Amino acid sequence: MRKGFTLIELLIAVVVFAFLFIIIMRFYIVEHKTWLYMNQVAEMQQSGRVSMEEIARTIRMAGYMVPASLELIRSYDTNPDSIKIRSNFKDISTRLKFDLAIGGNLVVVDTTGFQIGGFVCLQSSEIGECGRITNITPFVLGGYLISTSSAIAGSFDKSKTVVCPVDEVTYFLKKDATGSYLMKRINREAAQIFAENIERLQFRYLCEDTIVDTLDFVDTLFNDRTVRVVYVDITARSERPDPDITTGNGYRRRQYNTGIKIRNYRY
Repeated sequence: MRKGFTLIELLIAVVVFAFLFIIIMRFYIVEHKTWLYMNQVAEMQQSGRVSMEEIARTIRMAGYMVPASLELIRSYDTNPDSIKIRSNFKDISTRLKFDLAIGGNLVVVDTTGFQIGGFVCLQSSEIGECGRITNITPFVLGGYLISTSSAIAGSFDKSKTVVCPVDEVTYFLKKDATGSYLMKRINREAAQIFAENIERLQFRYLCEDTIVDTLDFVDTLFNDRTVRVVYVDITARSERPDPDITTGNGYRRRQYNTGIKIRNYRY
């Protein structure tokens, strides 16, 4: 005859099982919570690092194949700041199809890399000029006609002129009910989210021996042609607050800062 379990034995087994279950669940919850926080920290660091690398790489290109008539950098001390950077980022060029007289048609051989809303820049050994592109159409005599918002004032010999596209990249912060984002806009296209949870963006500029918060194109001392270093400060934060942190509304934060030397301040 087989002997079964008594009620007391069953109760003991249930209590032991429940006790082990509680221990295991508490361990799981703690480990899961730790994983979530570590994942948020990793995402925060990734956003901050990638944002800094992106802005630094773009600033290093500022002014590449840009004539002196066009600003290399336009800054806005708006707290958070924003910045516009102009350069031949694509590192391409073409030539004139015909000599360009004052007020004449700007016709080029190829328009690869040229974009409406960007700039077309012409550089000869004597002068350099730029115009913002409003339209690109095939020209009846060959090549492509580039229309600009303002007429090119100078005259250019097709055999002595380099024509290149110059794009304008803008970085700024957007804050709304859904979060705080680093935005990137190319020329006059719609701005796109580049990185999430970027809380602070500030720029300072070393002009000769003086650090300033903004640049002025008409200022003889603190302008885009005298800037030598751009200092960038970025603060990234975690996506969600951490209940273990009692300051800063409970968010984890990581600050990144660097100085980027301007390489192409003359052309």
